[in-house]
Amino acid sequence: MLFRSDEDARITAETLQIALTSRNFGKGVRAPMAGIPYHALETYLGRLLAAGHRVAICEQLTEPGRGLVERDVVRVVTPGTVAEPGLLPPRENRYLCAARAGPEGVGLAYVDVTTGEFAVTQLHPDEVGELAGEIERLDPAECLVPEGQELALGLGGRVTPCAPGWFDPAAARETLCRILGVTSLEGFGCAHLPLAVSAAGAVVAYLERTRPSLCSLLTGLHTYAVGRWLLLDAYSWRNLELVRGARTGSARGTLLWTIDHTRTPMGARLLRRWIARPLVDLEALHQRQEAVAELVEHAQRRGALATLVHGLGDLERLAGRARQGEATPRELLALRDALQRVPAIADVLREARS
Repeated sequence: MLFRSDEDARITAETLQIALTSRNFGKGVRAPMAGIPYHALETYLGRLLAAGHRVAICEQLTEPGRGLVERDVVRVVTPGTVAEPGLLPPRENRYLCAARAGPEGVGLAYVDVTTGEFAVTQLHPDEVGELAGEIERLDPAECLVPEGQELALGLGGRVTPCAPGWFDPAAARETLCRILGVTSLEGFGCAHLPLAVSAAGAVVAYLERTRPSLCSLLTGLHTYAVGRWLLLDAYSWRNLELVRGARTGSARGTLLWTIDHTRTPMGARLLRRWIARPLVDLEALHQRQEAVAELVEHAQRRGALATLVHGLGDLERLAGRARQGEATPRELLALRDALQRVPAIADVLREARS
């Protein structure tokens, strides 16, 4: 695989620590080039994405023969649109966010393109200060913002400026209705939140331009209010070391690392979300406590569940890969094996009271 443009070749060679070569194209013109073996694409692609780069994947569309071979871009991979299992941390969500500021406050949308989790919120002007904490909690791999609002939103990390037209409320509403197969957003609770709708529309527009197959996972949209959880500012979030160490950036030594004995990637991601969003609603707290208490009190039921989920495949991401039409035979077999355990799990839980 070759990186042919002068600047791309130099960036690639520097990022991947590979040799920068050149090729003579005649008339004394030599063009810089950098190449990697095709079979090692995933390894090198992961390093480019970790450095914050976007990568266009081109493929040969016609058989080699006389004349030029036709090639075209088949997909664009960005830090927030990675769906390949080998490039993802199995026990963490990988979020793509979008944010837009306006007179009504700030709209925020996020999606995990591997599971289809898609949610929006709108922060009122007196809540705008909570945006940094919410971004810290989500820890997005990429955040889309309208060009010109980068400084106003004050977001760190990997910000991708986008055309303001992607955030147009009317266009965003039309895009969301089309993707979700509805005529109105009333049923999703965000019809009266223009900034949230704008951010969600930008997320969909970005996916359609980079990797359209990912849009097949967007079958629902959840609207939430940040006040449902204990609000932590970005400083407190980092220094409490709930899921990531303040100095190392890893999970080791954090609260999550201490209590995480989950048996599946789905459970690990759920526990991580629970820790990141401490409940303040008393009824919801009681429901969660009752569920935990029931498993603590019924050792036999807990043991049966632990046995059934041991080695269970990542149902969320396997189903997502299948829905995109990109699942490998091995992944389809893993999905089949996981689904075959579901009736037995349901039988164990059928006796539960919580």
